[in-house]
Amino acid sequence: MFIRSTRHLDDLKKTSGWGSTRRTLAKKIKLLRFSRGWSQETLAELCGFHRSYIANIESGKHNVSLDNLERIAEAFEVPIAELLNPDFNLRIEQPAAVYFLDAAYG
Repeated sequence: MFIRSTRHLDDLKKTSGWGSTRRTLAKKIKLLRFSRGWSQETLAELCGFHRSYIANIESGKHNVSLDNLERIAEAFEVPIAELLNPDFNLRIEQPAAVYFLDAAYG
């Protein structure tokens, strides 16, 4: 297939689902961040990024490198695969200390 114009390329992107992984990543990062009560600035500090970089990832403007994806996953303490998983049902585990207290105090 020969692409004659960027307009045709833009149409191809819309119909082929290009960018859907980037959208999934953006939504998952925002969801994980909200679930932990973190601001963009907090996440940025944990990753060693600037706050605006996190904002641009969450809006889908940045194509994140594997190295940066790894830093984000480490900040959330999740595998990279979880960041790319389109399943948005979070399985947030409570710390073991909470289970111990529940067992001790009913």
